[in-house]
Amino acid sequence: CADARLCKAPRDAPFFTVVLGAHHLARYRFDDHGVSKTLCEMQGWPAPDSSVLYNFETVNEQTLLKDIFPRWALKKHLWDYSSASVLKLARLKIDARHVPLGWSDSLERYAPVDEQRDLGVVFVGRMNGRRRQVLLELRKRGVPVYHANADALLFGDGLRDVLRRARVVLSLAYFGDADEWKATRYLPSIAA
Repeated sequence: CADARLCKAPRDAPFFTVVLGAHHLARYRFDDHGVSKTLCEMQGWPAPDSSVLYNFETVNEQTLLKDIFPRWALKKHLWDYSSASVLKLARLKIDARHVPLGWSDSLERYAPVDEQRDLGVVFVGRMNGRRRQVLLELRKRGVPVYHANADALLFGDGLRDVLRRARVVLSLAYFGDADEWKATRYLPSIAA
């Protein structure tokens, strides 16, 4: 599901769910009669008893650290692909399991085909002031950068098609102080 606000699962689902993109659970807050609640509190899912949160983001979102991660950590259902993030969480008394990334057959759909790579430099990501400044500076220096999702969300086949056409995929950390490369975001680019 591309947008956590639209994902629904029955509370009594007979399956165990691995939740990717756990940061989306902290992105949305709702007012419930004067009480601010997270998305998972409002929807009643995902629930720590029946799901694992698999984190791929830099650990700095306060809502995740205070309201969400501890609930899953108590159940031993918090995973992180980054050993650096697992250590950072441990310093905050949040127990996460390091689950490194591997290869998946689902990445095969990104494999190159006999298509022209007609896009020079491609950037995919949500815009902020720092990223905007870097893109403007590159363009000022004559580097044509295509911001693939400037006008709309880009997932699935649309993302695959853009990555297949790119000669270079530009990685710009959202926070300038990120201490590690977001390999999870660029697995499809590497596969393409």
